[in-house]
Amino acid sequence: MADNKSMLAEFKEFILSGDLVAIAVAFVMAAALGDLIQSFIKNIFNGILALFMPDSTKNLDSAWIIKDKVRVGAFVSSIIAFVVLAFVVFLIVKAYKKTQKAKAAEAAGPSDNDLLKEILVALKR
Repeated sequence: MADNKSMLAEFKEFILSGDLVAIAVAFVMAAALGDLIQSFIKNIFNGILALFMPDSTKNLDSAWIIKDKVRVGAFVSSIIAFVVLAFVVFLIVKAYKKTQKAKAAEAAGPSDNDLLKEILVALKR
């Protein structure tokens, strides 16, 4: 039973470690950036590319080339979604760091300078 508690404690430490949080943030942001790039290609790049292609080519693969349309609004929506997601991730990481800093300060106790000052005051008495 004691091994289970220590294993659970180790697992909690692993989950709450800074490295894992950084990896999770990187994964979420990479996925969001991938969606943003995909939106750019679908809504802007393919539309611009379609302007330079002959009409017969546009009809061959309508899924790849959007027929004479550059959808700026859809791309701007993707940018806004990315920025909102990035801001939410920022707030979550900021709150996490604040709790970690509070835990570290709580666990640290008084600093060496504080202890030396207390000793000096006690010696002066």
